[in-house]
Amino acid sequence: MTSLPNQSETYDVIIIGGGIVGSGIARDCAQRGLKVALFEREDYGYGTTSRSTRLIHGGLRYLEMLDFGLVRQDLKERETLLKIAPHRVQPLPFILPFYRCSLFYRLKVRVGMLLYDLLSYDKTLPNHRYLTRTETLEMEQGLQAKGLQGAAMYYDCQAAFPERLCLDNILSAQRDGAVVFNHTEIVDTLRGTEGGVCGVRVRNRLTGEEPEFRGRLIINATGAWVDRLLKGWKTPLPPQLRLTKGIHFAAPLANKNALVLFSKKDKRLMFVIPWLGYSWIGTTDTDFDTNLDTVHALRDEIAYLQETVSEYLPQNNWSEVYFTNAGVRALVRDNRPGASESAVSRKHGVLLHTHGDGLEGMITILGGKLTAYRDIAEEVVNRACELLQHRVEGRTGTIPLPGGERNDLKNLKAEVGRAGSEYGLTQAQTDYLVSLYGSEAYAILNRIEYDASLAKPLSPEYPDIRAQVVHAIEAEQAQTLNDFLLRRSLLGFTKDQGEQAIPAILEMMAVPLKWEAERVAEERSAALAHIALTRQHREVVTKSDMNT
Repeated sequence: MTSLPNQSETYDVIIIGGGIVGSGIARDCAQRGLKVALFEREDYGYGTTSRSTRLIHGGLRYLEMLDFGLVRQDLKERETLLKIAPHRVQPLPFILPFYRCSLFYRLKVRVGMLLYDLLSYDKTLPNHRYLTRTETLEMEQGLQAKGLQGAAMYYDCQAAFPERLCLDNILSAQRDGAVVFNHTEIVDTLRGTEGGVCGVRVRNRLTGEEPEFRGRLIINATGAWVDRLLKGWKTPLPPQLRLTKGIHFAAPLANKNALVLFSKKDKRLMFVIPWLGYSWIGTTDTDFDTNLDTVHALRDEIAYLQETVSEYLPQNNWSEVYFTNAGVRALVRDNRPGASESAVSRKHGVLLHTHGDGLEGMITILGGKLTAYRDIAEEVVNRACELLQHRVEGRTGTIPLPGGERNDLKNLKAEVGRAGSEYGLTQAQTDYLVSLYGSEAYAILNRIEYDASLAKPLSPEYPDIRAQVVHAIEAEQAQTLNDFLLRRSLLGFTKDQGEQAIPAILEMMAVPLKWEAERVAEERSAALAHIALTRQHREVVTKSDMNT
C-alpha cells in the first residue's frame, strides 16, 4: 500500500513497528474494535522476527535459570499457536544426547524434563522419554558414537516461516479494519499542548510522502531499534535494552530430529534443526553495538558453530555452508555486574511513559520472544484499553489466523492437490502452496482460474508460480523484490536464494508497481546485495579454517 490514508482522522492506537509483536498488537487492537494504524520502516517481519532459530518452544534452558514463569508462558503460547496457526507451527521432536555425563547431570536433566512436562500440563504434545544408546543411534545415525550414553527426547514446535506468521497477523488486522503500511518510517513525534505525544510524522520511503497522523495512544514496538528511537526523541531515559547478536547457517541435512548440543568451548547450548531440507545450525549470543541494518555473520562466529557441530556429527561436511543469517535480540537491560549475554532473562517489559520522560501518551515494549508474541500483544492491548477506557476482551487466542482454519493439513494438501491438478500443477507445487498459505492456498488457484498463464513456474528450479507474485502485490503489500523473495515466498531460502527467478519476478512486479528501468535495476541490486551479505563466508571459511 503506497497511498497514505486521510490524515484528518484520529486513530485510537498508532503502532510503530511491524515485527511479530507489533503485528500481533495490531491484530488484537483491530479485533477489539479499536481504530488502529501501523507503520513499519522496512517490511513486515524484516528484523529479529526473520533472524531466529525458527522455534516455538518453552526454552528448556530457562528452567536452569529458575525462570518458571517465562517457561510456563511460552509453553501455554506454544499450545495456543498450534490451535490458531496449524499451518505455521508444527510439532518437532528434540534429542538431547548424553556424552560421558555424570549421574548427577543426568538426574538434573531428568528433573528438568519432568518440570517441562508439568509446566505444559495442558499440552497436546507427547511427554519426554529416554533413549538408550542403541535407540539414539538408530534415530540419528550421524551422531558421534564414541562416548554416547543415550539421550533424552522431548517435544517442542517449529515455525518454519515466521515471516509469514507475522504477515498472517498483519492480514488479520487489515481484515478487521486496521490500516497498515510497510516501508514507512517515523520521522518525528507530534506533541500536544501539554507536551505529551499525540501522533507521528511519517515518511513513505518509496514515494517520499511525509504526512502526519494523530493518535490517542502510540505504541512503540520496534524491538532492537527501541533505544535508537528513544534517543532520537531526546528522552532523558537511559538505555533500556541489552542487544545481543545471534547467527545461524544452513548446511547439508545431517539429522532427522532437532538436536540439542553444547559447545565444548563455553558450554553454550545450540540447536541443529531440520529445516527446508537443510540442517539449520545456531545460535550464538554475543553483545552487539554496531549497525542494526547491516548485521551479518562473521568468520569466527561461523567457525564457532562449525567446530561444535562437527564434534557431534563428524560425518557431515560442515564446511559446506549454503547461506547464513544474523539477527539482534532485544533483551531488557540487566544491570547486574558481569552478567553474561546468555544469563540475561528473556522476559519482556512494558514501559508506560510519563510526563517526566517527555513521552506521555506512549507505551514501549521491551524485549520479548517469538513464542510469546501473542500473549505479549494481549498484555499491551489490555493496558491500552484501560487507558482508552475501551472495555472489550481479547480473542486472538481462539480465532485462527488467516490460513489456519484447517488443522487437518494432510487432507488439505490432498484437496488442494486435486484442485491444482486441473491447472497442471504438480502435487509438490500444491503442497508448497499449502505450506505458504494454509487453507488460503485456494486464493492462488482462483487467480489461475481467471488467468491460466499464472500457473507458469517462475523458474524450472522452484515450485513457485507466477500467481504468487500477483497475489503478493495485490493482497500482501509486497512492494520490493526482497519483500517477495524473503517474506512472501521461500525462494530466498533455496540453495541459490532465488537468483534464477529474479528476472521473471522483476518482469511481473515492474508493470503493476510502475517501475522504470532505473528502479528495476535498483531492486535487482538490492536483492543481490542481500544474497552477498549471507554468502560472505564462502570466501573466508574453509575446512582448513576449522582445523586451525
